[in-house]
Amino acid sequence: MNITTVRTAVVDGLRPRPAEVRVERRSAAGPFQLEISGLGRTAAETRVRVQTGLRQSGITLPRGRFSVAATPATERNTALHDLPVALGVLTAAGRIDPARLTGTLTVGSIDTRGTLTPVRGMFPIAGLCAQLARHLIGPAAQRAEAACAGPVEALLRHDLGALVRAVCNGEQTETLRPEDAGHWREPERQEPIPGYLDAKRALEIAIAGGHPLLIASHHLAPIGPLARRVARWAGPLPTDTWRMLTTARSIAGLLAPDETGTRERPFRAPHYTASRISIAGNANGGSDGRNGENGETATPASPGEATLAHGGILYLEQLDEFRRDTLEPLRAAARTGTIADRTGTMPADTLLIGNMLAADEDTATVLTTRLRRHHPLQDTFQAAVAVPYEPYASRQGSPTPGEGEEEHWRRMRIQAARDAQHRRYGGTTTNARADLNALLAKGRHTLDAQLRIEEMQSTLDTQRTTNVVRLARTIADLRGNPETSSADIQEAERLAHHAT
Repeated sequence: MNITTVRTAVVDGLRPRPAEVRVERRSAAGPFQLEISGLGRTAAETRVRVQTGLRQSGITLPRGRFSVAATPATERNTALHDLPVALGVLTAAGRIDPARLTGTLTVGSIDTRGTLTPVRGMFPIAGLCAQLARHLIGPAAQRAEAACAGPVEALLRHDLGALVRAVCNGEQTETLRPEDAGHWREPERQEPIPGYLDAKRALEIAIAGGHPLLIASHHLAPIGPLARRVARWAGPLPTDTWRMLTTARSIAGLLAPDETGTRERPFRAPHYTASRISIAGNANGGSDGRNGENGETATPASPGEATLAHGGILYLEQLDEFRRDTLEPLRAAARTGTIADRTGTMPADTLLIGNMLAADEDTATVLTTRLRRHHPLQDTFQAAVAVPYEPYASRQGSPTPGEGEEEHWRRMRIQAARDAQHRRYGGTTTNARADLNALLAKGRHTLDAQLRIEEMQSTLDTQRTTNVVRLARTIADLRGNPETSSADIQEAERLAHHAT
């Protein structure tokens, strides 16, 4: 009776966890039989893939009965255990020297042709390999993804037969380095969209201060393309945000095989028919006490649109057509930068931009009627702007101010404003999440601005006053002025007029 343990990994929530596949050869007589536990209802699928993959790779199936147990157990994303099971069976049968698997971590799926196919969660698993100083054994199709989490020593092949031969022969591993990981590419220059200065100004203020923005626009106004450009204006993602976003995309299976993980900010625009689970996702990971690090089961998260837009833009077109329960989780995301359900929390530090379309209605009327009639995000938006349609001919006459401005200068201005906020509040806090006391204590104001703020405190509710001061502070930061002026207050009042 031979017992072999193959080190592998699972994803629990958004975190990788060390795991193991234990293979025991119970009998050396009779035809090949494989019994698998710990993979739930997918055990039969794993058994078929492993058995067929071995045959298609030209490897003679060993005789006897083999028992496989995966710890911790998992019922989702079980395909990453195919390769550990196959190598464990061959090792228990005496085909592979157990010493060849010492200090390794093996993940990979096998198709019915014996090809090693990508698995979800390779980025965090490769990061775990680097952390534990283990060699990664897996599919060559995910070399670029694994390199993003490097440096890590890896033995990667495209098919099972080649990998088995490489392990048996003790071939050297390669070092995957993240030279190209997390880099920032200067966006390609796009043709400017003339006109719509109010929309552009509102978008610039929103991204600079992280203010959730509501737009009521004519259905022919190009708000979608303008909102997509906001992600370009914000510049590259910070390292920690990029790693968390790449982890979520890897677990969701959204990383392309040759993707090296750029730091471009994401832009997500779900359709108004999206469900609550597709927006909020499912953290799983076991905060209910049954799973998690001390539990027996590991369950990967299912990131929703809010998490996949982490650090970027979540654009909701036709906002008033979304179901109420779908938008409810976004209230907490706008306040805290996380989204929670009964199973745990996931990052969702995204800029929320909502757009309500108008046909023949006056766009300003839409803000005051549909918003109040609708919805759970009424008190979430800090700024709002009405954007009527501007005929193309009227926008082509004379150049508008700032139209020829290079985007990198706009990015520098926005980045300088965000840096000023981080210095002011500490950490990554922006004006949008600062309370009124912090805004007044840590910000400077001219005498006229101070008098206007005191007047608003006596005549307006606290939320309305706070939003105006938040927006005014961002406008001053964009100008590079340490003091908030009365002109900044006036512009902020116009922008926040319909928001609350």
